[in-house]
Amino acid sequence: MSKGVVLSVLASVLFAVMYYFTSLLTPLSGLEIFGWRMLLTVPCMTVFMLVSGEWRRVWELLRMLAAEPRLIGGVLVSSALLGVQLWLFMWAPLNGRSLDVSVGYFLLPLTMVLTGRLVWGEQLSYLQKVAVFFAGLGVLNELYQAGGFSWATLVVIIGYPLYFIVRKYLKTDHLGGLWLDMALMLPVAWWFVQSGEQGFAVMDAHPNLY
Repeated sequence: MSKGVVLSVLASVLFAVMYYFTSLLTPLSGLEIFGWRMLLTVPCMTVFMLVSGEWRRVWELLRMLAAEPRLIGGVLVSSALLGVQLWLFMWAPLNGRSLDVSVGYFLLPLTMVLTGRLVWGEQLSYLQKVAVFFAGLGVLNELYQAGGFSWATLVVIIGYPLYFIVRKYLKTDHLGGLWLDMALMLPVAWWFVQSGEQGFAVMDAHPNLY
């Protein structure tokens, strides 16, 4: 359990660092940064899955889609929902929406608890209810400070639960499903980078990025 807590805290720290790092990537636009993120993440993720033995999940998923082609539309929806979230994460720091998106992530655990309760009928223990109560108080204070919801906040707190619902319905709620969602974004990511003001020439202009 302690290992899980440490890894969770470390993931949160890296999440915050990555969010801040986005603001340092000018003159790249949010779309270009999103594109580069996908183009660089998918190969790294592929290597990790091959080394860890998780690549079998991808083959299982592809076989499932071949047997049930009707699910392909659902996978495309799943990929699009994730794509919107990853784009917003890259776009917000460069366009004055950092606080709005942060409020969304602050609210997300509560919306996920609500989703679990309403969609899957999950029950909370007494301590979990206490935790949710205090988390709710923190959210109310944050909303008071921020002055309410914005569209960016709503995209996070509505979009992510929908994304996880779709993945659970499709039975792609594993690493292979995440890989496929991201791999399907590659053509769009390539187009965002290629059509941007910097394009792929940014690698020549900034050799330290290699």
